[in-house]
Amino acid sequence: MPKRHTPETLSNLLSKSSGNLASIAQRSQQLNTLNTFLAKTVGDTIAQNCRVSNYDRGVLTIETANSAFATRLNFMLADILSNFRQNVLPELANITVKVVPNNKFLRQEQKKEAVNNNRISAKAAEYILEVASNAPDGLKRRLERLAALQKKG
Repeated sequence: MPKRHTPETLSNLLSKSSGNLASIAQRSQQLNTLNTFLAKTVGDTIAQNCRVSNYDRGVLTIETANSAFATRLNFMLADILSNFRQNVLPELANITVKVVPNNKFLRQEQKKEAVNNNRISAKAAEYILEVASNAPDGLKRRLERLAALQKKG
């Protein structure tokens, strides 16, 4: 009978391996730690709109959603630098702030689905159908589709 072994967690497997996957996992874990510390340093409002995107040779790069948050981060830069040096990265030399306007980095729970709220009243639908009854075929179909928005509500 084959010997059963207990399953291991992914983080445990990655810590044992040595190679590209292990270095990527380690890098990802380092960036997550830096992001957690950044959130504690700057507060929730700013933390929801920025993230640590890179740390290389003493330079920490923070990406933000827009220039307003970049300005706020730049005003806080001395405090952020000091806190990171004291608690996490004593070798930190500089922090750069970059604006990433496409909001790719925002957390999934922040992204909202676009909801189609196009609704019309029953009375408006009635008037549209009345006009459609005397309209040419192409316009009639479009007006009937417009009146159908009332049924969705």
